[in-house]
Amino acid sequence: MALSPCHLDAIPTDSYIPDWRYLLKRPEDGLRMIHMLHAQCIDVVKDQFLSNATFRKQTLRHVDQYTDEEVVSMGVCGFNFPPSQYQLHLQFILPPFIPVQHYMFNNNRHFPQLRFFPYEYVEAVLSLNEPYRVEEATTMEEVVSHFAGHVDYYHHLQVCRDKYITGHARLSNWVPSNFEGFVAENKVYHFVATSGHTALQTGEDLLAVQAADRLALQNYGRPYASAGGSPHPTGSYYSYAKTFPPGLRPW
Repeated sequence: MALSPCHLDAIPTDSYIPDWRYLLKRPEDGLRMIHMLHAQCIDVVKDQFLSNATFRKQTLRHVDQYTDEEVVSMGVCGFNFPPSQYQLHLQFILPPFIPVQHYMFNNNRHFPQLRFFPYEYVEAVLSLNEPYRVEEATTMEEVVSHFAGHVDYYHHLQVCRDKYITGHARLSNWVPSNFEGFVAENKVYHFVATSGHTALQTGEDLLAVQAADRLALQNYGRPYASAGGSPHPTGSYYSYAKTFPPGLRPW
């Protein structure tokens, strides 16, 4: 969860739902579920990020020109398939993207067709209230084709991708003074403070630089612990049991 400094996952814990396809079996219940997950994401963004003056000033450009509702409307919101963990989770990513993730987005490595499903698309499909039989082997091509007469997945995806680009351009507050250097053609360059020029930092591990950036910019695991000499995230993750505990309902 590190595509931006504000990247959230909302996960239901009272039902076992492997991925968003299963919501199609009970679309009215599914619509209530995603509305609940979306509302929780919006509440967290407003209460824990947009209310923080330091976060607003450092991360978001011209943010005071927009209402909080306008800011959150610029966010990336949707579901992956297959999911990175086999429980339904709604991602919410508030621009700006971390620089390396923005580069990957521009190179079509984020939110690809039939892998990413915008919240707006899933909401529109569930709003049809048309139950759909889902098996483990049901493909997304089958789902998209079935509902294509009423909801155009490819149009929704393109509109949302355009919105993500616009949101990043409007809110991105990254400036060179935030960073020690940059990466070009898989080489790490450092700014030279005395001249304003750049110098090649030979032999530096590009992946290590990206990992350090992610640690500095992500919201996960804060406040960081410093035990062992280096900062690292605190907290824990939700570990799913192999057997259903009492009260956990399969969808």
